Amino acid sequence: PLGARYRNHVEMPCFDATSLPVIAPGSPVIPRLNDPRYDRVVAHLAEHAPQIAGLGAHFPRPDRFAQYSFMWLDFQWIGEGRLLLVHGPATRQGAQLFWFDGDGFSKAAFYPSDDFPTHKVRLDGDMLRVIVSVENAVRYHDLPWWGL
Repeated sequence: PLGARYRNHVEMPCFDATSLPVIAPGSPVIPRLNDPRYDRVVAHLAEHAPQIAGLGAHFPRPDRFAQYSFMWLDFQWIGEGRLLLVHGPATRQGAQLFWFDGDGFSKAAFYPSDDFPTHKVRLDGDMLRVIVSVENAVRYHDLPWWGL
């Protein structure tokens, strides 16, 4: 569709990620959440990332979030503390990634993958690499750290 092409070829290449405000100077380490129920995610963010106002209006509601059946969630400050990337493996679905800014949830991405081995996320400069296994073959997905 025209909207998707416009976003990918005009909005994203022209986007200045350095214009995003730094919300977590020093990018403090946030521990993995091994029991990622909705209420625990809310409490975990409040405890370890108070700079984020909340989950936001478009974050999945508790019933939808429960359907993901996350095994765990990792939290990683990216862009020198401008965004928080939350990611984890959703059982029998794949790797889910959620970006948060100071106002809460801003965007998401999904990469189908095998349950084992679980995905990996690597940050290299301005690029984010999501590594997944699909039918026992390694797949790499490269995107800007601020997402697409």
